[in-house]
Amino acid sequence: MITDEAAGHQKVWSVSADGLNRTLFAGGGEHEGTDPVNAVDAMLSTPLGVAALPGGACLIGEAGSGRVRKVDANRILATDAMLSSPHGVLGSPGGGFYIAEFGTGRVRWVDASGYIHTVVGTGTKGTSGDGGPPEKAQLNAPFGMAVGRDGALYISDFTAGKIRVVAHGRVSTLHSGFYQPRGVVFGADGALYIATSNNTVWRSDLVVSGLAQAVYGHFANDGGPCWVARIPATKPDSSAMSAQDMLDCYKGASTVPEYAGTGLAGLARVGEVTMVAAPGLWDTPGVDEDGARGVQQAMAGHCAVLGNRMAILDPPSNRSPAEVEAWTVDLGLDDAVKRYAAVHYPWVKAPALEGGGDVLVPPSGHVAGVWCRSDGRRGVHKAPAKEALANTTDLEYHLTDGEQGELDPVGVNCLRYFPGQGFRVWGARTLSDSTDWRYLKVRRLINYLEESI
Repeated sequence: MITDEAAGHQKVWSVSADGLNRTLFAGGGEHEGTDPVNAVDAMLSTPLGVAALPGGACLIGEAGSGRVRKVDANRILATDAMLSSPHGVLGSPGGGFYIAEFGTGRVRWVDASGYIHTVVGTGTKGTSGDGGPPEKAQLNAPFGMAVGRDGALYISDFTAGKIRVVAHGRVSTLHSGFYQPRGVVFGADGALYIATSNNTVWRSDLVVSGLAQAVYGHFANDGGPCWVARIPATKPDSSAMSAQDMLDCYKGASTVPEYAGTGLAGLARVGEVTMVAAPGLWDTPGVDEDGARGVQQAMAGHCAVLGNRMAILDPPSNRSPAEVEAWTVDLGLDDAVKRYAAVHYPWVKAPALEGGGDVLVPPSGHVAGVWCRSDGRRGVHKAPAKEALANTTDLEYHLTDGEQGELDPVGVNCLRYFPGQGFRVWGARTLSDSTDWRYLKVRRLINYLEESI
């Protein structure tokens, strides 16, 4: 479906799947009276958003008249809601739909019963609210929306030039620096496509961006050689890998014979490895928190069995300190395994490798680079703490001293910002409860000595 809001057009077109045929779906008529009316007889006023609904119906966001109009399966058009310059509309399999209300800086939800609710935005335009709940975040001019495979809501903010994300009850900025981003949509390849007003479509490959950005962050922080274990997205016969298939590859336990040596199984054969991280884990299509937790348990177990490496685990993004504390406890690791694992929080913001602006990046890549830098300059027997973070423009969450005090006892290493000092790694603990193995410098020195001897 394509909207054409240019003067003299004001239509919605239906394009065939092969892209070869288009059919007038709505608009182009002269009927300005009351609804309902045959869709092709209706006169539309700046149609900017269109979305399909279950059962063959369609929604049209009509900014010029402040209406959201619904075309049913019989091509009859009727007004469904009156709003302030509605732009994007997005249907849901459950029967409700989202509306990007450009005029008030809000995203509205119309449930299956027809009741309308504000789900993102305060009604005051702005760009604040990252790290907090969506109802307290500000949007400037929401235009388009898309829902990812993980259920997160992606919103293009036209005048702010940003792509905002609502996930797990928190708001964050995925990208910034775009010129008037308009439509956003997920492709079959899992990538997010972003259309901007300068006739450009950007591709944000969310499946690999976490990994690519983290590897760059590793080297930007003076990291040494690293081995990247590829997690395939398709099987040898070109069919898609399921989320469970990819999780098995991470763990080195793939049931696909050709992939038996992927993930941890491949890294087990590389004796030079001293740190293991999976920054691309949270971007893997279809992987939820339980699946990610299983991989991280396998990573820590892998390090404990080999006894010569540490697992650097990334908590999920959009989490408060209390939620990260709970998540760390929920990993459920035995203390014999905890001493081989470390957690760092929060995620970092770094310059995007493509498209400009900043992106959120799991911290493990940056932290691994910092560990390498500290090893080279001061030795493995020194704690990699109070070290500067390069390739970092901001942190997803700014911790207070009190919040850090709550996280230290459970072994969460905090990333902090201090005026005059910049961004710092402000902790060097394992997850172990034992005083003998609580500190990274002890665990890593013993790892080094055992490997050397």
